[in-house]
This record gives sequence, structure tokens and C-alpha cells, in this order.
Amino acid sequence: MKTTLGMERFEIRSPAMAELPLLMMIAANILRGLMQRTAAEAGKPVWQISFKGVLDQVLASHEIYTTHRGRTRKLAAHHASVIEICATKILEIRPFRHEPRAVKRRPKNFSMLTRYRHVFRQVPHRGNSKSAA
Repeated sequence: MKTTLGMERFEIRSPAMAELPLLMMIAANILRGLMQRTAAEAGKPVWQISFKGVLDQVLASHEIYTTHRGRTRKLAAHHASVIEICATKILEIRPFRHEPRAVKRRPKNFSMLTRYRHVFRQVPHRGNSKSAA
């Protein structure tokens, strides 16, 4: 979720800049609440709902929320349609997909991506940055 929102690395140098990560975490929690409601109304487990799909849908329809401000029936109808569309944003289960936890730039304690992603295999011990082919 932090990678999807671009929150993996923050460089905060002033108190005013500290407000942005806080607001982004509040927005992420609101999106998670929308995912919970969507899952409950669709009768699906919440882990099947795509966070990125819900985020894209909310970003695409946010202007309609502002145009319906003050009109409770239209706002409720639009919100119901957004939930209905979000219920279609389910994760694709790809059982043979392998995505090792390695990156080209090393901001965290993971090994460097030194081979093609489909060839790379992560070493079970994380203390050493060697990779096995």
C-alpha cells in the first residue's frame, strides 16, 4: 500500500512537511474503509478487492462528489454506484507469478536485483546480499 501511494520514502525537514504523510495515511484509511464496505456489500472477502482499482475509481469520480454536494439523494446514489463499480475491481490470482522482494535501488534491507526478475531467486538469509540463480 505504501508503494502504491508513493509513501515508501519521505524526507521530512520541517513541521509543515510532516502534515503530508499524516493526510496520506488518513486517505489510505478512508480507502480501506471503502474497500471494507464494498467487500461487505458484494459478499466477497476484503483481500480480493484491489486497492489500486479502488484508488483509481475514487480518483476518477471525485469531481462528481463535489458537484453533488448538498444533494443527499444524488450523492447517495453516486456513492452506491461507486461501491458497485469498486466491487468489480478484484485481484487477479496468478498462481505461478513470482515477484522476489528485491529492488534495483536499495532503500531498505533487501538484496540488489542483479538478474532478470524471472530468473532471480532470493536467498533465505537476509544478512548477506548474495543471490542464488
